Amino acid sequence: MSSNTSNSTRHRLLLIALVGVLAFIVLGEGQALPPAWAEAPAAVPATPAATVPTQAEIDKLVDAAVDRRVKDKDVVEVGLALKAADMLFGWAKLFGLLVIVPTTLFFALLGWFGIREVKDVRDIVQRANETLAATRNSAEQADKVAQATKEISSKPKQRSTKRSAARPRSTLNCAVCRRM
Repeated sequence: MSSNTSNSTRHRLLLIALVGVLAFIVLGEGQALPPAWAEAPAAVPATPAATVPTQAEIDKLVDAAVDRRVKDKDVVEVGLALKAADMLFGWAKLFGLLVIVPTTLFFALLGWFGIREVKDVRDIVQRANETLAATRNSAEQADKVAQATKEISSKPKQRSTKRSAARPRSTLNCAVCRRM
C-alpha cells in the first residue's frame, strides 16, 4: 500500500512540474504564476534509500524472468501438440468409421457365407461362368426351335387337289376316306 501512495505522490509531483513548465512557456519569463501553481507541496515524503542490487540479485531476477518465459513457451508448445494430436485422432476416427468398419463388415459377411480365401471366390466365379455358358447354349437351342416352329407355322398348308394315281379312290363315304 505504501508503494501505491508513493507512486501517486510521484505522479502528482510530475504533474505539477509539467504544468509549471507549460505555464513558463506560455506566460513567458517575466510574468508571475498563478498562486495555486506556485505552491509546491510542503514536504516530499521520504523514500527508502535506493540500494544498488548485487550481481547475485540481478542474476536471480534474470533467471526468474527467463524461467517464466520458457515455461510460457513450454505451455504453448504442449498446447499445440495436444491440439495436433486431437486433430489426428479425430481424422483417424473418421477414417475408421468410413473405411475400416464397412470393410470389416464386408469380410465378415463373406466369412459368414463360407468364403475364406481368394480361391473360394475364383471357384464361385468359375461355376457362375459355366452356368452362364450352359444357360446361353440352352437359350440358343430354344431360339432355334422357336424359329423353326415359326417357319413351319407361317407356311400355308398346301393341299393337293390332284389325287395321286397310286391311290385308288374310295367308294366308301366315311370320314376317314374323305381325308384321303
